[in-house]
Amino acid sequence: MQFSWRRLLLGDPIPRKNLDEQAISKVKALPILSSDALSSVAYATGEILTVLVLAGTTALSKMPHIAILISLLILIVAVSYRQAIHAYPKGGGAYTVARENFGVKMSLIAAGSLMIDYVLTVAVSVTAGVFSITSAFPILASHVVALSVIAVIIITWMNLRGVQESATAFMAPTYLFVAFTLLMIGVGIFRYFTHSFHPVQYTPTSDFFSYEGTAPLTTLLILRAFSSGCSAMTGIEAISNSVSVFQKPAAENAEKTLLYLAMLLITLFLGVSFLAFGLHIVPLNDQSVLSQMGHAIFGNGFLYYGLQVSTCLILLLAANTSFTGFPRLASLISRDGYLPRPLQALGDRLAFSNGIMILALLAIILIVLFDANTHKLIPLYSVGVFLAFTICQAGLIKVWWRRRKKGWIFKLSINTFGAIATGIAVLVILDSKFTEGAWLFIVAMPIIMLMFYKIYQHYQTSDREMKVSYAELTREDEMATVVKPNAPKVVVPLSKIHKGTLAALEFAFSLSDDVTAISIDIGEGDAAKLRKAWENCGFSDEQLVILKSPYLSVIEPLITRIRRIDLTNPEAGLAIVVMPKALPAKWWQNLLHNHHTFMLRHALYELGRTEYKGQARIIVEVPYQLH
Repeated sequence: MQFSWRRLLLGDPIPRKNLDEQAISKVKALPILSSDALSSVAYATGEILTVLVLAGTTALSKMPHIAILISLLILIVAVSYRQAIHAYPKGGGAYTVARENFGVKMSLIAAGSLMIDYVLTVAVSVTAGVFSITSAFPILASHVVALSVIAVIIITWMNLRGVQESATAFMAPTYLFVAFTLLMIGVGIFRYFTHSFHPVQYTPTSDFFSYEGTAPLTTLLILRAFSSGCSAMTGIEAISNSVSVFQKPAAENAEKTLLYLAMLLITLFLGVSFLAFGLHIVPLNDQSVLSQMGHAIFGNGFLYYGLQVSTCLILLLAANTSFTGFPRLASLISRDGYLPRPLQALGDRLAFSNGIMILALLAIILIVLFDANTHKLIPLYSVGVFLAFTICQAGLIKVWWRRRKKGWIFKLSINTFGAIATGIAVLVILDSKFTEGAWLFIVAMPIIMLMFYKIYQHYQTSDREMKVSYAELTREDEMATVVKPNAPKVVVPLSKIHKGTLAALEFAFSLSDDVTAISIDIGEGDAAKLRKAWENCGFSDEQLVILKSPYLSVIEPLITRIRRIDLTNPEAGLAIVVMPKALPAKWWQNLLHNHHTFMLRHALYELGRTEYKGQARIIVEVPYQLH
């Protein structure tokens, strides 16, 4: 039943030969990779107003200037990341640029910053989406945390089904939001020039976000408003981080998609900011800025509710940008040894399932801790992404200086200006938002860096410790020389030969001469190395079975072969399964090992409940203690 339920929820496994077919077109890539940036239109203007109104409604006149400055910064960053795609067409964004030009330490700072931003993107987008729907349906306001958690679970489920399915599902809501917002901007501008554009009239009972005149209009306040509005820029980097999801030519399609995103984002952000200024919008506690605009321009009919529903959907689905970017970034870091190795593995549906689930868990924890309050989460939001922007552009300056090909001076100038602008933005955001929560980023980054180095150190140490020397490989005595009467069947799953697997094999051969070692070849090129190491150990070729799986799955092919072995020589009973297991010295290091051991043991238990009732299967774990 386990596998049936899995098929029902996630769909049938996709063969790895179809990996290229999972690449997506520009039409699908724009919503799946740009929904985060586009959705920020729904709250970025409101965040600017929320800060400016502290100095009174007259301070709201500064909003257009801030919006224009942010739009210019959007253009600079978009052009810079387009150049990053050109320089590194395989993708990777700030992490790859920093690693190639500044070394490991700076690349990990960029990676940690982006990971924080991706988690916050999910939390902020989902909570903002739920807020937009409670603006239209206030009866749901008391359930925002539960609704937000449910939304994260649904998005996680869709992403576990694969990139193509999630892209198809999330395409329509994104384009619907763009259409409704452009329609609202168009109608609003038309009414403005035909003199039928009237400011919003508030009543004394309106639930204003803050009281007027509680703070003076200072440069610091304007900078705080600017830093809040910079949330409009988050998500721009996702396209350069995920070039691999595009159809070929991937880099060219990614560059075009990034250009479309920049043009659309600037148009929407400036349009909404213009309407907010013209309508004299003041932020409210119980209604979003976009909802107030919709009421003023569309009234209370179909178009207003269409705008609200599409806003809710794109804010919820904006989290999908992170579900595309975070797992791919985690996979790159994992390959370099700084995150758990399971994060680099694709699942049955050719999605980075482990990374997707970890992102969902972290986002849910944030949503619960901050009571699904967007305003509490926003101060944490922009620091990481702007730090990654700055590192990426500084790295590109070094790239163009080193290569010095045609047009390099122009490219270097753009990235120099961009690095200075985003670097200043980092300082402004840290200074203006420090007491509101940005200090948490400064605390979190050293912890994340320590985690990276501890994981790397552990893998390096354990690999050295588990490595088998040449003398141990070229064994003269064969383990399987003593034939035991009525010997049981023994299965040893393994992926490579190391001290842990040798210990398991020794134990297996002490039980029986009928030992079968099984390894699953998922196309990563390790099968030839394993067979050579097996031969060097003096084992019989017939005792090693390497199964080529058409899917990126290890457990199901193992279960299928174990069931086949169970049917041979039934008098010997069910096969004994002997599993090698690394036993680290510290509890947290267990998270970095043995995930296949855990899943296989669970699958064997489920198999016993469904097919082998009344029979006994012995499952033995052979732990190898690491120092």
